[in-house]
Amino acid sequence: MRPAPYGQGLPQEVVTYDRDDGVVSLGSTIRLAHLSDTHLVGETGILPFDRDSAATLSAVIEEYSARPDVAVITGDLAEAPSREAYRKVRALASPLADELHVVAGNHDDRVTIDEVLGAGDDLRVVPLPVAAQPLVLAFWWHPLNTPDSGHAWLRGLLQDAATTVDEVSSVS
Repeated sequence: MRPAPYGQGLPQEVVTYDRDDGVVSLGSTIRLAHLSDTHLVGETGILPFDRDSAATLSAVIEEYSARPDVAVITGDLAEAPSREAYRKVRALASPLADELHVVAGNHDDRVTIDEVLGAGDDLRVVPLPVAAQPLVLAFWWHPLNTPDSGHAWLRGLLQDAATTVDEVSSVS
């Protein structure tokens, strides 16, 4: 049996669209740049990991041999959230691609990101092309850690979070 041609049988949601003239075939090339953990700072003098993160990001962007169609920067965008740090993200990454998307990390402040970089009006939800299976998440603790107060606190926090998820899921 021969394999099906590339893209045959994929649902319509998988096909990408060109912003200028409609449908792009599955055989087309879309250049995607993915950058992560830029840890930019708003103030001078603070160097995360003893490195100038703005200079590093600039150097990485300069190395792209062809301009990407889309750039995605995933968190941590900033070392410590500040308007100036997110302005640096925009200033340094804007020349990289016409379409720029950011995803906040644990160091980032989503409200400030929305205020500086936009409120996410370009979000598009695409249905999965396959049925998603339920996610089962489990944690195992060695019995020696049972009496540890830090472990007890974390187990309680996770149990509370799981209960909240179950309650929300049953309401939906």
